Amino acid sequence: WAHLEYGCAAPLSKVSLAHWNQDEEYGGFGGPHCMIPGGYSQVMEALASGLDIRFNTPVNKVTYDKSLGVTVGTAAGEEVRGAAAVVTLPLGCLKAGACTFEPELPAWKRDAISRLGFGNLNKVVLE
Repeated sequence: WAHLEYGCAAPLSKVSLAHWNQDEEYGGFGGPHCMIPGGYSQVMEALASGLDIRFNTPVNKVTYDKSLGVTVGTAAGEEVRGAAAVVTLPLGCLKAGACTFEPELPAWKRDAISRLGFGNLNKVVLE
């Protein structure tokens, strides 16, 4: 059971029996684990080529308008505009309301955020 708790980053009492292996219907990630020669960063670098990527930029507001696109407001007061945006926010920030959305997120998304739990998961690579 410890392996399952580790893999889900949660105690068994918080793991869904029906959905703990949500990847299974998509073929899962069966088989032996492996390392990508050169590291995973090369995958991200290829996907990000030509995009405006901002790291370590706390976001406090995301505004969407059908005709104007997306405006992302940063904690430093900057506004970044585009046709689309991918904003990655920690679950704790979403739960705390540290970032506002206009229009507001739909109720089903807000409810899902409030129900989701999280734990610690550490990955260590030794050579």
